[in-house]
Amino acid sequence: MTKQLKDMSLKELWALFPIILTPHNEKWANWYKKGKEYEQLKLSLWKKYEHNRDKYTNAKSQFVNEILKTKKL
Repeated sequence: MTKQLKDMSLKELWALFPIILTPHNEKWANWYKKGKEYEQLKLSLWKKYEHNRDKYTNAKSQFVNEILKTKKL
């Protein structure tokens, strides 16, 4: 029988849900900026291509391809 979360000690909870902090990475600011640009692009294309999925996808392809060229996923 396993314990419920409310019955666990703090030590047991930390073992179950560890929090790992990492030093700040300067790349994260650029990732955030690119994410916001992508969000704005998608929102700008949404109404224009609301009923045409292929054109919507094609319209954002250049942006996505540029990102993929700079990242190794």
